[in-house]
Amino acid sequence: MLRQDPSAWVQAASGHYAFVAHTDACFGLERENHGSDEVIVFGGVSRNASPRMLVLDEDEETLRFSLAEGEGAEKIFTPAEFALWEAIRRLPDRFSFGDVLLKTGTKNRKAVSSMLRKAKGMNLISQAPDRTYRICS
Repeated sequence: MLRQDPSAWVQAASGHYAFVAHTDACFGLERENHGSDEVIVFGGVSRNASPRMLVLDEDEETLRFSLAEGEGAEKIFTPAEFALWEAIRRLPDRFSFGDVLLKTGTKNRKAVSSMLRKAKGMNLISQAPDRTYRICS
């Protein structure tokens, strides 16, 4: 699935590794079913940057997409990232990266960093100049 492993998704979609070797960036659009809900995942895979994911809402009347917010945006998290997100929601108003590590009890800094980057990209959190985070309302 695009959301879980963007690089592998691009390689499988291209059908041949030569295509991936000659591009600097690829984009993918995939529909995912979550029970009765359907979300649209838009992902970008770049040679020199970490993959970026967006969850989109679809307006069937205008055929336009908009950035999902709230519960729809949370669906972009992997199960491990969602567990981290649930712990973050119980943190005080302002929190730091270190606070997240302490509250969740994890040593996986990469997973925390990935989850915070996704949450920031989906406007679930904002980052202040002092590098602390705040959950957006």
